[in-house]
Amino acid sequence: MAPVPVAATDPRGGRVSRSATVAWLVAILLALALLAMLLLGWDRFARVEQPAGATPAPDRYCARGACRPARWWIARSSRHHRARLLLERQLLEAESQLARLERRVRTLQARRQIGDVWRRLAECESGGDWRYDGSSGFDGALQFAPSTWRAYRRPGEPAYAHQASAPVQVAVAERVLAEQGWAAWPSCSARLGLR
Repeated sequence: MAPVPVAATDPRGGRVSRSATVAWLVAILLALALLAMLLLGWDRFARVEQPAGATPAPDRYCARGACRPARWWIARSSRHHRARLLLERQLLEAESQLARLERRVRTLQARRQIGDVWRRLAECESGGDWRYDGSSGFDGALQFAPSTWRAYRRPGEPAYAHQASAPVQVAVAERVLAEQGWAAWPSCSARLGLR
């Protein structure tokens, strides 16, 4: 027996043509496909054209339980790369600043130690008066004999120790110390435990 064709009917009671039925079926299928794309994600259905001869790259990568489009992973890695470079640059700058500060601290500590020794010696020799014009024949806070001052001062430095500033007196004293040692200041260097 041959199947009996069933004619589609219009909800209003009339007959519907075969082309209208096909159009309705196509519209329903398109609606279902669109719904599937929305639910499953458009990236799953989108395909990128590859150049001829290129190996097709997968359009989705999964890592740590997250599946994302390749574009997302590339953008993410670029952001992380830029952030890592910025962090490395800041770290290098901080390290160089720290090295400069450490050198500065060492320099200041050395100056303080030397400066403290000369300050204590000046206190002992002349009461710390860097302008001391000694009636005893010795000048300056470190009590230089005029002959010693003339022998160790540099051209351009004052002719007498009491006319020189404290840093100049210390510079001359360091030259004297390099040649004569602490014996150039016998009583105060012994009193301060420098020799």
